[in-house]
Amino acid sequence: MTQQKLRWGILATGSIAARFAADLKQSHRGELVGVASRAAERAIVFCVEHGGTPSDNYNSLIAR
Repeated sequence: MTQQKLRWGILATGSIAARFAADLKQSHRGELVGVASRAAERAIVFCVEHGGTPSDNYNSLIAR
């Protein structure tokens, strides 16, 4: 039986978010699917490094 992935969205791009995303890569069940930031460029840079899809506002990530 395979366990379903727990999909995570991060509503920030700071140092705590980066540590969480790095640790999430080691998880067998967790998966980073999106990151939101008030500045689209910061979300893009974060996703290039850690994975996921960038969002330029919190509501769009929450809606996904």
